[in-house]
Amino acid sequence: LGGADTLIGGLGSDTADYTASTAGIIINLEAGTAAGGHAEGDTLTGIENLTGSAFDDTLTGTDAGANTLNGGVGNDLLDGLGGNDTLIGGLGDDIFFVDAAGDQAIELVGEGTDTVRSSVSWTLSDNIERLELQGVGNINAVGNILDNTIVGNAGNNTIDGGLGNDTLIGGTGDDIYVVSSSGDRIIEVAGEGRDTIRSSVDWTIGANIERLELQGTGNLTGNGNTLANTVGGNSGNNILRGGAGNDTLAGYLGNDRLVGGEGKDTFVFNTVLGSNNVDTITDYNVADDMIQLDKGIFFGLAAGWLSAAAFHIGTAAHDASDRIIFNSTTGGLFFDKDGIGGAAATQFATLLTPGLAMNAGEFFVA
Repeated sequence: LGGADTLIGGLGSDTADYTASTAGIIINLEAGTAAGGHAEGDTLTGIENLTGSAFDDTLTGTDAGANTLNGGVGNDLLDGLGGNDTLIGGLGDDIFFVDAAGDQAIELVGEGTDTVRSSVSWTLSDNIERLELQGVGNINAVGNILDNTIVGNAGNNTIDGGLGNDTLIGGTGDDIYVVSSSGDRIIEVAGEGRDTIRSSVDWTIGANIERLELQGTGNLTGNGNTLANTVGGNSGNNILRGGAGNDTLAGYLGNDRLVGGEGKDTFVFNTVLGSNNVDTITDYNVADDMIQLDKGIFFGLAAGWLSAAAFHIGTAAHDASDRIIFNSTTGGLFFDKDGIGGAAATQFATLLTPGLAMNAGEFFVA
């Protein structure tokens, strides 16, 4: 109990138990030092495990070996240092420091609001609410079923809130956010990299985020912000809106509705053509916008701006060179892989803007 004690562990796994301490304790097993409460003045050698008091404790393990640190009651700080450590918070708002994938942070239901600070990629275990990535490494974070707050570090992080209505804060670096709930919230500050949202629900990009990629097969809606956004669809029938800014919209698979909005927008076609993959562009503007064609899909087209000989306005190709056909009556855009040869043209888009003066200069092959 009280007094400046010397604790020396023997063979096996030894535990120093300070449950009876009448005040919080600070113990560092690596340094062998102790302070506070019944630990005041103690020295510890060869001790692997610690049990804290009913107060606010700071428990630190060793650089080598696997420690078990049990904070008990109180708002505790637990840091296992090296090795695959087991950190048990107990009742109170605890902070766990982890630096190995084999570490364990353990909390039970109703034991407070707890935080993991990790210098390695980490998935929150049950009953822990907050995760903060440390350092500058490109590491990743995954939440649990609670309403988590997850904070990135200075690296390029992938942050997945998991279930629940999560708050995701990337920090500096080019971060990727994975969201699955409309109640999720993403926070980015200006100048903190080029960031991407991967969403399996309808999503509108918030401030200071550049890219949105819809996931899954659902018929989702994706909206940009005032920046130059890239907005990509999934395999469903999506509605994609660029908003203000010079945006790039790619519907991918499905019959998608693309709304460029203000700015000089690019509409990308880079998936297999077919009747179930015809996009509608609602507001194409010849003066500002362009259409980008994937040369791996639009076979035979040379990279760069489409040649005048490969473009034709009409209902069908009129010579062997015609590849992109624009029906000015219906707004239909077609690809004909052999001009007036035997293969039928395939529609890939419909332009709703009336009276468009389309020409080869509207198309870029990449």
